[in-house]
Amino acid sequence: MNASIYRVANQAVSSTGVFSKDAGGPAPMGPGVERGIPGNKESIRFWETYRPIIRHNNEIFQESKFLFVDTAVFRVFGFPLINGNPSSVFSTPNSVVISHRSPRKYFQDKDPDRQGACIQRLSGGGEIPFTVTGVFKDLPTNTALQFQFSCVFQGDRKTQTR
Repeated sequence: MNASIYRVANQAVSSTGVFSKDAGGPAPMGPGVERGIPGNKESIRFWETYRPIIRHNNEIFQESKFLFVDTAVFRVFGFPLINGNPSSVFSTPNSVVISHRSPRKYFQDKDPDRQGACIQRLSGGGEIPFTVTGVFKDLPTNTALQFQFSCVFQGDRKTQTR
Protein backbone atom coordinates (compact mmCIF):
# COMPACT_ATOMS: atom_id res chain seq x y z
CA MET A 1 0.00 0.00 0.00
CA ASN A 2 1.37 3.37 -0.99
CA ALA A 3 -0.31 6.02 1.14
CA SER A 4 0.60 9.47 2.32
CA ILE A 5 -0.80 11.40 5.23
CA TYR A 6 -0.77 15.20 5.18
CA ARG A 7 -1.41 17.62 8.02
CA VAL A 8 -3.12 20.97 7.48
CA ALA A 9 -1.27 23.83 9.13
CA ASN A 10 -1.97 27.56 9.43
CA GLN A 11 0.34 30.52 9.74
CA ALA A 12 -0.89 33.97 10.62
CA VAL A 13 0.37 37.39 11.59
CA SER A 14 -1.91 39.43 13.84
CA SER A 15 -2.55 43.13 13.40
CA THR A 16 0.00 43.71 16.18
CA GLY A 17 2.65 41.72 14.29
CA VAL A 18 2.51 38.55 16.40
CA PHE A 19 3.27 35.45 14.31
CA SER A 20 1.48 32.21 15.11
CA LYS A 21 1.35 28.67 13.72
CA ASP A 22 -1.08 25.89 14.46
CA ALA A 23 -2.46 22.71 12.94
CA GLY A 24 -6.11 23.33 12.50
CA GLY A 25 -8.97 24.56 10.47
CA PRO A 26 -12.73 24.78 10.51
CA ALA A 27 -14.61 21.48 10.91
CA PRO A 28 -16.12 21.61 7.37
CA MET A 29 -12.59 21.62 5.92
CA GLY A 30 -12.32 17.82 6.27
CA PRO A 31 -15.28 16.96 4.03
CA GLY A 32 -14.29 19.80 1.69
CA VAL A 33 -10.80 18.37 1.27
CA GLU A 34 -12.28 14.93 0.63
CA ARG A 35 -14.53 16.25 -2.12
CA GLY A 36 -12.23 18.89 -3.56
CA ILE A 37 -8.80 17.30 -3.91
CA PRO A 38 -8.49 14.61 -6.59
CA GLY A 39 -7.05 11.36 -5.27
CA ASN A 40 -7.82 12.19 -1.65
CA LYS A 41 -9.52 9.20 -0.07
CA GLU A 42 -10.11 10.24 3.51
CA SER A 43 -9.92 13.15 5.92
CA ILE A 44 -9.59 12.86 9.66
CA ARG A 45 -10.38 15.74 11.99
CA PHE A 46 -9.30 16.04 15.61
CA TRP A 47 -11.02 18.34 18.05
CA GLU A 48 -9.77 18.49 21.61
CA THR A 49 -12.41 19.21 24.20
CA TYR A 50 -11.56 21.41 27.13
CA ARG A 51 -11.31 19.08 30.11
CA PRO A 52 -14.75 17.44 30.03
CA ILE A 53 -16.27 16.02 33.20
CA ILE A 54 -16.70 12.23 33.07
CA ARG A 55 -18.84 10.28 35.51
CA HIS A 56 -18.61 6.54 36.04
CA ASN A 57 -20.80 5.11 38.78
CA ASN A 58 -20.54 7.72 41.52
CA GLU A 59 -17.02 8.89 40.72
CA ILE A 60 -16.29 12.14 38.89
CA PHE A 61 -13.17 12.72 36.77
CA GLN A 62 -11.94 15.63 34.69
CA GLU A 63 -10.19 14.35 31.57
CA SER A 64 -7.51 16.42 29.89
CA LYS A 65 -6.93 14.25 26.82
CA PHE A 66 -10.33 13.72 25.19
CA LEU A 67 -10.61 14.10 21.40
CA PHE A 68 -13.49 14.04 19.00
CA VAL A 69 -12.40 12.33 15.78
CA ASP A 70 -13.76 10.98 12.51
CA THR A 71 -14.73 7.31 12.37
CA ALA A 72 -11.77 6.18 10.25
CA VAL A 73 -9.06 7.47 12.61
CA PHE A 74 -7.86 4.05 13.80
CA ARG A 75 -7.90 2.56 10.32
CA VAL A 76 -6.09 5.50 8.65
CA PHE A 77 -3.46 6.16 11.32
CA GLY A 78 -2.97 2.52 12.25
CA PHE A 79 -3.07 3.13 16.00
CA PRO A 80 -2.99 -0.45 17.31
CA LEU A 81 -6.12 -1.64 19.06
CA ILE A 82 -5.96 -4.12 21.94
CA ASN A 83 -9.76 -4.59 21.83
CA GLY A 84 -12.02 -3.70 18.92
CA ASN A 85 -11.93 -3.57 15.14
CA PRO A 86 -10.56 -0.36 13.53
CA SER A 87 -13.34 -0.39 10.93
CA SER A 88 -16.22 -0.71 13.38
CA VAL A 89 -15.30 0.70 16.82
CA PHE A 90 -17.41 3.78 16.10
CA SER A 91 -20.29 2.03 14.34
CA THR A 92 -22.76 2.54 17.20
CA PRO A 93 -23.89 5.91 18.61
CA ASN A 94 -22.02 7.26 21.65
CA SER A 95 -19.07 4.88 21.22
CA VAL A 96 -15.78 5.79 22.82
CA VAL A 97 -12.35 4.22 22.35
CA ILE A 98 -9.96 4.62 25.25
CA SER A 99 -6.24 4.21 25.84
CA HIS A 100 -4.81 1.16 27.55
CA ARG A 101 -4.03 3.16 30.70
CA SER A 102 -7.56 4.61 31.02
CA PRO A 103 -9.36 1.43 32.19
CA ARG A 104 -7.26 1.32 35.34
CA LYS A 105 -8.27 4.88 36.19
CA TYR A 106 -11.97 4.47 35.42
CA PHE A 107 -12.82 0.78 35.68
CA GLN A 108 -10.12 -0.60 38.04
CA ASP A 109 -9.67 -4.32 37.30
CA LYS A 110 -12.86 -4.76 35.24
CA ASP A 111 -12.75 -5.49 31.52
CA PRO A 112 -13.50 -2.08 29.94
CA ASP A 113 -15.33 -3.60 26.95
CA ARG A 114 -18.92 -2.35 26.93
CA GLN A 115 -18.46 -0.45 30.18
CA GLY A 116 -20.56 2.68 30.33
CA ALA A 117 -19.96 6.17 31.63
CA CYS A 118 -21.28 9.69 31.02
CA ILE A 119 -19.68 12.86 29.77
CA GLN A 120 -21.08 16.20 30.81
CA ARG A 121 -22.63 17.90 27.78
CA LEU A 122 -20.28 20.60 26.50
CA SER A 123 -23.08 23.13 26.27
CA GLY A 124 -26.67 23.11 27.37
CA GLY A 125 -26.22 21.00 30.49
CA GLY A 126 -27.11 17.37 31.00
CA GLU A 127 -25.01 14.31 30.27
CA ILE A 128 -24.26 12.12 27.28
CA PRO A 129 -23.97 8.39 28.02
CA PHE A 130 -21.24 6.54 26.17
CA THR A 131 -20.04 2.96 25.88
CA VAL A 132 -16.45 1.75 25.56
CA THR A 133 -16.16 -0.12 22.24
CA GLY A 134 -12.38 -0.38 21.97
CA VAL A 135 -9.05 0.02 23.72
CA PHE A 136 -5.93 1.30 21.93
CA LYS A 137 -2.30 0.84 22.92
CA ASP A 138 -0.85 3.82 24.75
CA LEU A 139 0.61 6.24 22.22
CA PRO A 140 4.35 6.92 22.20
CA THR A 141 5.38 10.10 23.97
CA ASN A 142 7.03 11.49 20.83
CA THR A 143 3.77 11.85 18.87
CA ALA A 144 1.92 15.16 18.57
CA LEU A 145 -1.38 13.31 18.96
CA GLN A 146 -1.77 12.63 22.66
CA PHE A 147 -5.18 11.44 23.80
CA GLN A 148 -6.75 8.87 26.10
CA PHE A 149 -10.39 9.09 24.95
CA SER A 150 -11.70 9.34 21.40
CA CYS A 151 -15.30 9.85 20.46
CA VAL A 152 -16.88 10.55 17.06
CA PHE A 153 -17.94 14.02 15.95
CA GLN A 154 -21.71 14.29 16.23
CA GLY A 155 -23.15 14.10 12.74
CA ASP A 156 -20.03 12.45 11.32
CA ARG A 157 -20.61 11.93 7.61
CA LYS A 158 -19.18 8.39 7.75
CA THR A 159 -21.89 6.42 9.47
CA GLN A 160 -21.18 3.24 7.56
CA THR A 161 -18.08 1.12 8.07
CA ARG A 162 -15.79 0.80 5.09
